[in-house]
Amino acid sequence: MILTVACGGPKQFGSVCDDPSAPDTCNQSCDPAPGAPSSCPAGFYCSEDGKCDAECTQTGGQCGAGYTCTTNGRCEMDPSNNPSGPDANCPAVNFTATAVTPSISLLIDRSGSMAEPIGNTNRYNAIRTSLVDPTNGVITKLQSKAYFGASLYSTDAPCPRLYSVPRAKDNAPAIANLINSQAPQGNTPTGPSIDQAVAAFATTPPPANSPPIIVLATDGLPNECNSNDTTVGQAKSITAAKAAYAAGIKLFILAVGNGINDAHLQSMA
Repeated sequence: MILTVACGGPKQFGSVCDDPSAPDTCNQSCDPAPGAPSSCPAGFYCSEDGKCDAECTQTGGQCGAGYTCTTNGRCEMDPSNNPSGPDANCPAVNFTATAVTPSISLLIDRSGSMAEPIGNTNRYNAIRTSLVDPTNGVITKLQSKAYFGASLYSTDAPCPRLYSVPRAKDNAPAIANLINSQAPQGNTPTGPSIDQAVAAFATTPPPANSPPIIVLATDGLPNECNSNDTTVGQAKSITAAKAAYAAGIKLFILAVGNGINDAHLQSMA
């Protein structure tokens, strides 16, 4: 981001030495070094090119309204006309970057397919390690900078049932205990589970100026509580994602495993 603010800058002036009838003093050499004594006569100053120069004369009126000619031939703002300086009428502009502390609800797929292998572990354990590993877990590292909560969803009755930990700072231990307390089983009712996560934000709103976010971690196509119909499951998931957006809640998706249906997840994002 670029913030540009413009207001009154210094006025530029010409030189009396540019006049065809300029005095011979304009050709006089001088020492332009800072602090060097001036060898130019009254009404002139030593320019950067080592020549005596003047922007104005005492009676010539070259400086214009609001400015006065000094004894060494420079135009300066007349303090009697603008006592507050050239920027007196400029607005004060201050820009301060403020850290944002988000409220993040992790919605974790706990269906039976999460027990399938990925590398030398299974998908459910991979989620646990990436989130709450004591050393490298994302939540472990960031728990002081966000309000993290978590919900595990499955087809446990009443379907969908969410096992949850409320959002809070420094919440990695509680979320780790939640994940460790359950094992993968059942179907993947993603759409209704998103609806419940959105409803939880309405019931327990985040603190002021804390944006609500849902992070969905899932390994496959959603289906129904009582069937494996992925067509209906996908439609419900997309509808739920749109409803979350309409409620002002950003939804991010973490795909777990190989062979994930990227097209469906992209349609939800």
